[in-house]
Amino acid sequence: MLIDAYLARFGPSTFAYLLLLIEVTVDRSCRALNQSGQPCRQAPQTDGEFCFWHDPTNEKEVVEARRMGGLNRRREQTLATVYELEGLGTLDDILRAYELALMQNLALDNSVARNRAIADVATAAGRLYRDNEMARQVEQIKSVIEGRLPASQPRKRRWGLF
Repeated sequence: MLIDAYLARFGPSTFAYLLLLIEVTVDRSCRALNQSGQPCRQAPQTDGEFCFWHDPTNEKEVVEARRMGGLNRRREQTLATVYELEGLGTLDDILRAYELALMQNLALDNSVARNRAIADVATAAGRLYRDNEMARQVEQIKSVIEGRLPASQPRKRRWGLF
C-alpha cells in the first residue's frame, strides 16, 4: 500500500526504495500512550497500529500475561526461600545449586537419564572446585613473587636498533 504509492511516485529506483524503508522503520511505533503520558516505544504488531500490550483485541491475553508474570515472581521468591538459594553470585551459591540439582535427581526413579544428570552435576562441581583451587594457587604464587621482586624503576629509553 504505502510502498506501492511511493514506488509509483518515484519509480523503482534503489535510492527511493531505501528512503521508503528508512521512513517506515522510523515511523513504526505504537500509537498509544503509556501510564506517564509518554508515547509507547514498542513496535506495533504487523497488522495494526498498536503493540501487543495496547491493542484492544488482546485484552484477555494481556490480563493473562500480567497475571502469569506476577505468579512467576512470587513462585521464584518462594522457591528461593524454600531451597535457601540466593542466586549464583558466589561459589557457595553455585555449589548450593549443584547440591539441589543432585538431590532432586537422586529422588527420581533409576534411569539412564537420571544417572547422566547425576554424572553431569558431579562433573560440573568437580570443574568448579578445580578452577577455584587453581585460582587460589595463582593468587598465592602472585603474592609470593610480588614480595620478592625489586621495586620497579622507570626504564631508560634506548634510541637505536637494540
